[in-house]
Amino acid sequence: MMPPRWLHRLVRWCTPSSRPDLEGDFLELYEEAVVSQQRWLTHLHWTLAALRMLPLRLIIPSEKYNRNNILMLRTYVKIGRRNLMKSKLYTAINVLGLALGLAACLLITFFVSDEFSYDRHFATADRVYRITGESDTGGDAPTHSAQTTYLLKPAIEGVFGEIEDITRVDVTGRLVEVGEHQFEETDILLADSAFFSVFPHTFLSGDAQALFDPSAAVLTREVAKKYFGTAEALGKTFEIEEKVFQVAAVVEALPHNTHFTADLYLPIPGITDWYPDWVLENNSGYSHYTYFKGPENLDKTAFADKLNEYIGSQWRTDMGPWFSVQSLTDIHLTSDLSAEILANGNQTIVYIFSATALIILLLAIINYINLSMAASLQRSKEVGLKKVLGASRLGQIMQFQVESILVVTAAALLALVMVGLAMPSFNQITQKQLLLADMLSPGLIAALLGVILLVGLITGSAPALFLMKLPTIKSLMGNVLTRGNNRFNLRNGLVTVQFFMAVTLIVSTLSIFNQIHFLRNKDLGYNPQSVVMIPLQTWDMVNEYETFRDRLEKESGVISVSASSSKPTNRIGGWRGYKTEGAEDPINCPTIVLDYNFFNTLEAEVADGRTFDREFTSDATEAYVLNQAAVDFFGLTDPVGASLTGAAFTGSDWNLKEAQVIGVVEDFHFASLHDPVRPTVFSLRAPITTFVTWVSVRLAPGNTEATLASLGKIWKSFGTDRDFRYEFMEDELRAHYQQEETVLQVLSTFTVLSVFIGCLGLFGITAFVMKRRTKEIGIRKVLGAPKGKLIALLSRDFLMLILIANLLGWPLAYYFMQDWVQNFAYQAPFSWG
Repeated sequence: MMPPRWLHRLVRWCTPSSRPDLEGDFLELYEEAVVSQQRWLTHLHWTLAALRMLPLRLIIPSEKYNRNNILMLRTYVKIGRRNLMKSKLYTAINVLGLALGLAACLLITFFVSDEFSYDRHFATADRVYRITGESDTGGDAPTHSAQTTYLLKPAIEGVFGEIEDITRVDVTGRLVEVGEHQFEETDILLADSAFFSVFPHTFLSGDAQALFDPSAAVLTREVAKKYFGTAEALGKTFEIEEKVFQVAAVVEALPHNTHFTADLYLPIPGITDWYPDWVLENNSGYSHYTYFKGPENLDKTAFADKLNEYIGSQWRTDMGPWFSVQSLTDIHLTSDLSAEILANGNQTIVYIFSATALIILLLAIINYINLSMAASLQRSKEVGLKKVLGASRLGQIMQFQVESILVVTAAALLALVMVGLAMPSFNQITQKQLLLADMLSPGLIAALLGVILLVGLITGSAPALFLMKLPTIKSLMGNVLTRGNNRFNLRNGLVTVQFFMAVTLIVSTLSIFNQIHFLRNKDLGYNPQSVVMIPLQTWDMVNEYETFRDRLEKESGVISVSASSSKPTNRIGGWRGYKTEGAEDPINCPTIVLDYNFFNTLEAEVADGRTFDREFTSDATEAYVLNQAAVDFFGLTDPVGASLTGAAFTGSDWNLKEAQVIGVVEDFHFASLHDPVRPTVFSLRAPITTFVTWVSVRLAPGNTEATLASLGKIWKSFGTDRDFRYEFMEDELRAHYQQEETVLQVLSTFTVLSVFIGCLGLFGITAFVMKRRTKEIGIRKVLGAPKGKLIALLSRDFLMLILIANLLGWPLAYYFMQDWVQNFAYQAPFSWG
């Protein structure tokens, strides 16, 4: 009795080539065994026996077998090279299409890899967490800030066993004086003594205990060279605002993939006089970032509950702050809180880019398979003849696979060249600092080789397997292309899939463009054109604001000047509690402290009543202006004249101040249109002392540069050591959609690329069809067929496939883009035209 075919083949394959007699012994012993025991036991026994022989097969291969294999492989390569050179057009199309697909995939892989690498270079990355603050400030959701109060760290240090080390962090800018030289530093990081335990750095000199001394400073290598001409800077001194600091350590600069940046590190205990009292004493304000080192896999929700329960027992927290906990490695891609140190990434964008890379790579592969199968039909006689002459099935398949691997390898090398050339432009669009040499890690090179091998084997097997299945007679006759066979249907299916993916990308790109165009042109409720925002930067300038304002207003190029407690283009950070008439408890609402000219400077529209006016002296202390959203939030049916009591919690008591609503302004958008308009209270003076920190100046049209130069001179006349800084409101509003702009630019480029790859494939297939139907076309021309009908005849099938791709692609793109636009509070209507 003969064994099953699969078992016979397994034994034959596992048998060492040096012992061919073992196969005969196996057949004899199998016949004896199958009689004496159950069949399945015999199969199991010989399966295990065959697998035990496998190491011998691998370790002691036949020298003749190896030599034959090498010779055969060389022959395959030589024949493959000749076949590829014989069909230069198809080879060029295949290599170019695959190279473009691989290059796009590599660029996006580099981008995605960089995005996921943020903060992972710290040795403690999996054990570091950030505590964030949350307060009920009205509207649809509470205000969630990346910052917490200055007092949180001393309040919880030593209380929780989960906290091994804890540090506050703040980022500021100051003028540094080194001898007679001055340096304006914008990335000074203020931290507690445990900072370098939580965030280990590479120390060139000194150690992690450097910040224990309140007068110590830590410099990066670059800054040390800038200040002192050498990285050997231990013991050297410099001054900031007449305070002397001594260099206690020098470290390597942080890599770009860190969610904060620093050139100079100073200890918080040594600079507490830089902060006003409301920062140092207020347990409900947000001013610092709080990080702690704890155990891996900390249950963040459970710990946050413990933290809030403890804080609730120490501070009154009926309106906040409450606290949440984030993993360090989650911050860059998943955190979009107010007051982030730097603009973070976006996980959705990473997924969009990843999907785009996969689509383009699949397009290129499908394109190659389609062209390979089309070109292979010309070799049907070759395959049929080899079958007649006794060539093995495996040998013929390997021939096609070797040719395919040669094409993919050439495409991969060309793709690397393309990536190197495109990297600077890609970095500019995505605002990255990627380098090809840095990104080509051993792991990525191994993955690229794996892709080459996998794609080569798959794309080489498809045409080979198709030709192997054809009857030998049909192959020898060359009659393999008919409308009814599977080859024709497969080609149509692949072309449809190609253009389906391309259409999906096109519609998605158009939808993103439509949404961004809508955001750019939506009426914000005020006029941001020609408005310059100036940060006051120092408390001295805050105290000098009125004098500074009067000087600015005298400039001929200035129309009006105003000030506010927060940057007009940012999310509103300040909040206060307010009680309406008859209410028992205050409810929180975002609040902006401003001056008389604020609404006039922004050209905001008044819906009811009036805005602040110097003729009404009571406005300074007893008046509020609300936006329409705040009227709805407080439930005021007749807002003008209504009483509103402002409340702020300090220490253990509420400070209450009753005032009257004197007017209502139309809703206008301070921040991006991702979020709806928040209810907002506008006040000339908050219930607790709050300082205006931003000046808004509306410039007269024309000669803007001369006016800005004059404003800079006025700034310098106040004797401040800070450089004059300004930002155009329009630029800042546009920056809110920088991520979407990046997606649009990248997606537009890759969409054009996908269409080009698809058209390359379509061109190749059309050229093949034209070649196959040359005689038919000639006969039709002789019989008088017009050119238009010939073109329609040749393109009809492809146009039908493109139509089907559109019918499938548009609904799918609509579905996905409707999900994407949910990120915006205001959405552009989807157009099918």
